[in-house]
Amino acid sequence: MIAECLREERLAVWDGLIRGESVSESAVGTLIHELVHDAADSERAGTVLLFAAVRYSQMLRPANRWRLRAVLWYWFSQVGTHDRPKGFRMSQLRGCGLADLSGLYLTWPEVMKAMGRNPNDYSVLKRVEKDLTESVEEEWRRLFGETLVTQTAKSQ
Repeated sequence: MIAECLREERLAVWDGLIRGESVSESAVGTLIHELVHDAADSERAGTVLLFAAVRYSQMLRPANRWRLRAVLWYWFSQVGTHDRPKGFRMSQLRGCGLADLSGLYLTWPEVMKAMGRNPNDYSVLKRVEKDLTESVEEEWRRLFGETLVTQTAKSQ
């Protein structure tokens, strides 16, 4: 029950971030904050990543939020069975959400080209991944009072 509630809440917020909507921390809700303490480690980790992404999105200027969207498009397109329809065009991604990306297995250059950016620029991907990793560690400490590495070692 807890896992399903968390998953539904997370998917709705991820979808908003993928669509480029401004998502506030309060949109994530206190329900998730409370449930995450009783959830399995995998659910906790997924929720903390979402908190980190929402906070990261808030730190970015609106003109730079495309960077997070690009990374999310890339990551979420790598989920599910490879299923890119024949005749698929990148222009179909305009206004896309979470469900639209699953199984497309987009390359980073394809994502950057769809965003109207340099397809050979991997610095955005590396920077956002680095920033999110740091933010996940910070959020984990804030929520649970210890580092993610410490928690992972304890559960093994």
